[in-house]
Amino acid sequence: MMPASALTTVEVQGGDPLVVEVILPPIEARIVEVITGLAGPQGLPGLPGDGVLAWETVTGGGRTLADGTTGLVLVLHTAPCTIGLPPSPATGQVLTIKDAAGQSATWPITVTGGAVLIDGAASVEIAFNWSWVSLAFTGVQWGQV
Repeated sequence: MMPASALTTVEVQGGDPLVVEVILPPIEARIVEVITGLAGPQGLPGLPGDGVLAWETVTGGGRTLADGTTGLVLVLHTAPCTIGLPPSPATGQVLTIKDAAGQSATWPITVTGGAVLIDGAASVEIAFNWSWVSLAFTGVQWGQV
């Protein structure tokens, strides 16, 4: 039986909100990203500057992300999947691509940079269930953060 997983925002007294993934059972939490000042999920109301993590879902075999995509990309897949990074990234653009299906040990997620390298390579692979990769564009290439 696969554990249940949910993302939630936790307010921290005197600090920035944290987005955590809660997995039951066993009870554990992982910090996914500390982000402030982003809009909410696409298609839902979000207030810029309110500390809500921007997110979107990718299903199926994957796709190339649109320019300007930031925040969390949740990948729900049942076969190997390829996610293409935005073709014209902005310096400082940050993305976290997460295996939200818990299937990447069986069906890896390949993240490709297209013409832009990722830490000097053409791609990175997410190959552990529930894992993720966080990337920032330096103006020259994507770097893992």
